[in-house]
Amino acid sequence: TVKQGETKEVLDDPWDDSLLIKAYDDSIKLAREELARRISLSTSKVTKANSGEEGKIEHKVGDYVRATYEDGVDYEGEIISIDRKSDTCLLKYIGYENVQEVPLAELIPSWGKKVRRLQFAKAKLDANSATHGSSRSSKPRKAKQQTSMPPPPPIPPLLAASHNTEDSEHLSAMLMSWYMSGYYTGVYQGMQLA
Repeated sequence: TVKQGETKEVLDDPWDDSLLIKAYDDSIKLAREELARRISLSTSKVTKANSGEEGKIEHKVGDYVRATYEDGVDYEGEIISIDRKSDTCLLKYIGYENVQEVPLAELIPSWGKKVRRLQFAKAKLDANSATHGSSRSSKPRKAKQQTSMPPPPPIPPLLAASHNTEDSEHLSAMLMSWYMSGYYTGVYQGMQLA
């Protein structure tokens, strides 16, 4: 409860937040100016770098680069030959082992050894998950989402003959574990479908 004297005192001292608002506006203005300055500096550096050599990179056989495949996704590959007359190269995609002719102007710098290893592992995983009846395509494929549900846990054995207290505690713990496993399997499946 508030006494009347205290209420009157609160009303006599209204909160003046104009200084706080002004300080906030000033700090936002400074932050925007700093951001604009950084953007202008970074764009001027890019312009200077591009104007000097026009971004032409000299590629050689054995270089690792990225190129956009027919599916619109960039993949890592190794240059296996270069045709200077037509400004194209033959690019062998890592892990997929297919070769594609790509214009040199469309090559993108490689993202590094770690990405190449990941692409290789992903390609081998895709190849292993392909069905044996289908013909194996020699082009990079998009990863398929796993839609199958994990197998349910095995049904626990029945211990009806045992009336031992220790056995019943273990049976209760096992049944609870089995129940919770099924519960979390359902949660997992629901999250995958969402």
